[in-house]
Amino acid sequence: MILDVPEPWRVVESAGERLRPGGILIVYLPTVLQVHRVHLELDAHPAFEMAETFELLQRPWHVSESSARPDHRMVAHTGFITTARLCSPRGRPDPASE
Repeated sequence: MILDVPEPWRVVESAGERLRPGGILIVYLPTVLQVHRVHLELDAHPAFEMAETFELLQRPWHVSESSARPDHRMVAHTGFITTARLCSPRGRPDPASE
């Protein structure tokens, strides 16, 4: 499930109900404050685990027949991707495996 919404922490509970065990939640966020808030919600959910965030930096490149190099002027944009996997609730086995 991929989310690109301003308040994804409001969807974590619903995502946990709709994803299959092993399913992955992916969230795009532009600010670190939003990343922090969604991590708090994922950590509080009994079945989401392995949450991690990485930052993406967009840097344009100049590519021509004779060269390939970053553009001389760097006007960058950054964003954050957070992923988490739906597992069986912590401390309880997955009922599908029984």
